[in-house]
Amino acid sequence: MSKDFRIELDGQQLDAAISVESHAIILESRGGTGAYARNSQYSRALETILARSLGTFSNLERVLLASRDAVRSFPDAASRVIAEGPELVALGPAAAASAIRTRMRDFGKPPGNHVGNSTKRLRFEFGSSNLVQQLKLHRVVEAPERLSYGDQRKVTPADIHAAVFTLAQGGDAPNFANSRDYDLVTPGGLRFPPKKVFGLALERALGIKAFPAHFSAGWSQPSFELLQAAGYVILPKGEPGAGEKVVVPGSPPLPSEDDDRRWVEGHPKRVTHLRRERAPGLARDKKSAVLIATGKLVCEECGFEPAAKHGAEFLDAGIEVHHKVPLADLPSGTETALADLVVLCATCHRIEHRKIAFAKTSGSFEG
Repeated sequence: MSKDFRIELDGQQLDAAISVESHAIILESRGGTGAYARNSQYSRALETILARSLGTFSNLERVLLASRDAVRSFPDAASRVIAEGPELVALGPAAAASAIRTRMRDFGKPPGNHVGNSTKRLRFEFGSSNLVQQLKLHRVVEAPERLSYGDQRKVTPADIHAAVFTLAQGGDAPNFANSRDYDLVTPGGLRFPPKKVFGLALERALGIKAFPAHFSAGWSQPSFELLQAAGYVILPKGEPGAGEKVVVPGSPPLPSEDDDRRWVEGHPKRVTHLRRERAPGLARDKKSAVLIATGKLVCEECGFEPAAKHGAEFLDAGIEVHHKVPLADLPSGTETALADLVVLCATCHRIEHRKIAFAKTSGSFEG
């Protein structure tokens, strides 16, 4: 019998231990409170097990009370049956869960022979053996111990720059979820989940497989301290970085990596306003798309690559995004795609705008 399973619901493993046998599972009892609570999501696990066990072709045969007190007082398994499978199918998952809880509380009465409550150890017996698949059970991976601050501080700026560069090129840190609260912002405006960055940096620095349990994120933690010391900014999600402005609610959303997405731009009275508000997001997406497609950011005019000359920490520094046709010259309502943009170094970008200005002055510009 293995006790190393949990049931998953909505992408999260419930805090409810499950033991697996060839034709049965055992839902371990709930107990304790606060920091010492054991199997705190017992009730949700019970309801989920029933929802996945009952149906037209249900193979659930019976449910037994399996607590130690019950087994000691009623060694014959048949005397500890809480419900039979066909009865539970007829009730449906919600009513079946309610009936099981009530019968656990009442088990062993009259007084003096009472061994039950509503969160005791239960045994579910089935007519088949593929229970892990049927109930969508997941084996628990033992959580790694938290790394000491000393080990975390072995991460160098070079490790962090390499991690950012990996993510910028379309790589991932699959053991870490996307950030809910903060963004790490590069000098060029790209944003990444701080824990993903630090997790990859830890792997490089220590030669380990990093997991969220290895460290915490937060202002008082070494992870944030080291990320900032490496030259990156950490901002709450939605807070604009330097030179950015908050996007107006209701304005068209910015795409991630989809070249077919469009932005409506060029309204003559609002072009400058919108450009300042939305260009940072549009530029960020263009640079991200180029990085993922080519693995680097290079000026499309002169070939300058900041990362190659100055190091990974400068991957997007000095690289700007230019509209092939100036926004001021676009008809009202014109849509912009990533293909309508080019990446240029700061020098070439300014020279390009100077060329446009000269061309307009001489009358040779076709906007």
